[in-house]
Amino acid sequence: MTPRGPASESKSLAEQIRDYHEWHRLTDASIPPETVDIEYAARKNRLVVVVGGPGSGKSTLLRRLVSGCSAEGKVVLRVSLRAMALRMSKGETFNEALIAVASDGFSSLTGALGRLLGEALYLLADGLDEADPNRADLADCLGRWALADENRHIVVTTRPIGHNSVWFEGWEHFELLPLEKSDVEDFAETVYDLLHPKNPEEAKLNSSCFLKELDRSRMTSVAARNPQLLGFLIALYAGGYDIAGNRFRLFSNIVEKTREQRVPGRLFQQMMDVPTAYRALEWVGWLLLHRSGVSESELVQELGQHLATELSMQPLHGQQVASRALDFWEERGC
Repeated sequence: MTPRGPASESKSLAEQIRDYHEWHRLTDASIPPETVDIEYAARKNRLVVVVGGPGSGKSTLLRRLVSGCSAEGKVVLRVSLRAMALRMSKGETFNEALIAVASDGFSSLTGALGRLLGEALYLLADGLDEADPNRADLADCLGRWALADENRHIVVTTRPIGHNSVWFEGWEHFELLPLEKSDVEDFAETVYDLLHPKNPEEAKLNSSCFLKELDRSRMTSVAARNPQLLGFLIALYAGGYDIAGNRFRLFSNIVEKTREQRVPGRLFQQMMDVPTAYRALEWVGWLLLHRSGVSESELVQELGQHLATELSMQPLHGQQVASRALDFWEERGC
C-alpha cells in the first residue's frame, strides 16, 4: 500500500467514480516510489485509515490483522461500522454499539466478557463508507474513542468515494495498491492448492493453465489485479468459462457472480428481485456513460423516472426503487 494525501472536498461524481473503481490504476503497471507493508504500518502508527476500492481486500486485511494481534495475546475488537451506525441510529451510545457489535456471535454477553471487551486497546473498524448518512458523526466518535486512552490503536477502512480526510486529521492515511503479477501468481497457486489438497500436481497444472489464460487477454490480466475480480475469474475458469474470450459474456458472468455472492461476516441490507436489479444496473451504466458528471441525486431521479415508466409506478416510488437498487449493487461491490 502507499501513503495517501488529503482528499479533495469538491470532486465531481465522475472523478469520484474514477477513484472508486480505480480501473485506471489497475492498468498502471508501475510501482509507486513510496510503499509500505500494511501490517507494519498498523503497528507503527496508532491511528490508521486504509482506503481502497471495492474488492481491493479491505475486509480481508482486517481479518488478517485480527489473527496476528490475537496470536500475540492482544484483545482486538473487529466491528462493522454499518452495524454500529444502525444501532446508534436507534439510540445506543457509541460504546454500547461498539460492545454489542464486537460481541455479536457470543451466546451471551457476560459481565466478564463485557469488561474484557471494554478494556480492549485495538479496534479494527470496517466499512466507514457504509455508515451513511452518519459517516462524519461516526468518524468523530472514533476520534473521541482514541483520545480517551493514548494506548488505543485504530484501523479504519473505507472506499474512496465520499471519503473526507478532514474527518481524521492527524491520522495516517494509506491506499491499497493493485496486485502485482507475482501476487496474482501466488494467489492462484494458493487457491488451486486448496481446491486440490490431495493432488499437488493437478493443482500446479490447473494454476499454470489459468495463468496462461490470463495472459491471453489484456482485459482479464488487468482485472486480475483486483483481489475480488481475481477470485471471480478463478471461479469462472474452474466452472469451464472462457475467461479470455467474449468480453460481454465475461462481464455478464462476473456481474452475476457479484449478485450471488455471500460475504462472510457481512449481512446485506438490500435485497431486490433479479430483473429489477439488472435493469437498474443497465440504466445506471447508460446514464454514467453519456453523463459522467451527473450528481448522485440526479442519478436517483433519472433512474427513478426510467424505472417508474417501465414498471408502471408513481415517480416517487420509482425513485425509492432506484435508491434501493444503487444501495443493492454498492454493498455487493459494484
